[in-house]
Amino acid sequence: MSSLKRIVPTFGRFLAVGLSGTIVNLVLLWFLVNLGMDHFLAALLATEFSIINNFFWNDQWTFKQESGRHHSILVRFLRFQAVASITAVMTLGLFSLFYQGLKIHYLLAQFCAIGSATLVNFSINGWLTWGLFAPARVALASISGPITNVKIVKEIEEC
Repeated sequence: MSSLKRIVPTFGRFLAVGLSGTIVNLVLLWFLVNLGMDHFLAALLATEFSIINNFFWNDQWTFKQESGRHHSILVRFLRFQAVASITAVMTLGLFSLFYQGLKIHYLLAQFCAIGSATLVNFSINGWLTWGLFAPARVALASISGPITNVKIVKEIEEC
């Protein structure tokens, strides 16, 4: 139950950061499209800028207390970028489907695509980048050096 008490507010902060990233994404997408850029290229650039925005806010606020923070900011950013790149492919695929396939307005298409990828992004980043979930804590501890059975049990009990 203590894990759930940590995850719920963390997810709330993650959603708030995601909302800021969505605003960055949609404003930049609108701006680039109005400059005459191709919709798909504009969506790609807007997505990358929002990924960078979201990493810094998540790192400094959402996951500030998590165990994965013992890694350097560069390692955390690279992990976040890798996960976000996977979910960005998902987002861009959905954007393409919604915009080109279903003929939904490009801003609404991007908003829906971002929302669809949010839970996947939180789950994987919470686990891999910041060690929010118990299996990640054990995995992160084992990456840091030798781990004993006693240490594994202690890590799991702390979650």
